[in-house]
Amino acid sequence: MGFESIAAIDWSSFPRPWRPHPPRDVAEQLQALAEAATLNQAADAMTALLDSALIDDLENDVLPAAVAAAPILLDIIERGHPRARSAAIDLLWEMLDLPPASEFSRVDATQTSGFRLCCAIADHIRDRRGMLRVHGQSGQELLTATDRHWRFTVQEVVAADGNDVMVFGTLTGQLPKRSCEAELHSGRTIVAVPAVEAEYGGADEDGAAFLRLPRTARSAIAPGAVLRPTDCAANQG
Repeated sequence: MGFESIAAIDWSSFPRPWRPHPPRDVAEQLQALAEAATLNQAADAMTALLDSALIDDLENDVLPAAVAAAPILLDIIERGHPRARSAAIDLLWEMLDLPPASEFSRVDATQTSGFRLCCAIADHIRDRRGMLRVHGQSGQELLTATDRHWRFTVQEVVAADGNDVMVFGTLTGQLPKRSCEAELHSGRTIVAVPAVEAEYGGADEDGAAFLRLPRTARSAIAPGAVLRPTDCAANQG
């Protein structure tokens, strides 16, 4: 099975905490998982990847290389042996569920708007929703797990009264029932938003929604800006 994208990535270029022993080689272990055809082969590759530049098993957090690995794991789910598919789904669960490493918590802000690692991984998973839906309950559950890593793309500022702004746009994922803190990404600028509140019952079936942003300046918001949760783990329920 050809996974040329594995070798095309310079895995050593991604930052990771210093450790006395170097982590397992990510390219080698991803290739091993892509080629796995038995339970033992898939388990060995998965165990190695849980102690690699993708996941810091000492601190139990996810590292920047995991964002680059997510599309490859999704390819394995689509094209790999059933044993490899199951392991790839489990790895994506781990990467999505673990908090980003505190010192390397965001994707490279010189190239993107600096989303948190878990949110960037969630975006890759959602990009393959059609494929995951045909992989039964585990694929659907992985998609559902992305909901707390929601994103809202601003289309229009509807009203502004002092520092209380209402915006219209598209919501992907699930807002928590209570008001939550968020961050507003516009280009490479990130602005803290103290509170996000859904208006008019939340999003419709197409994701269209109105949100109210108390204590946020109108000047900070422009069409195309993206709202993200400040702490995905805290925004459940």
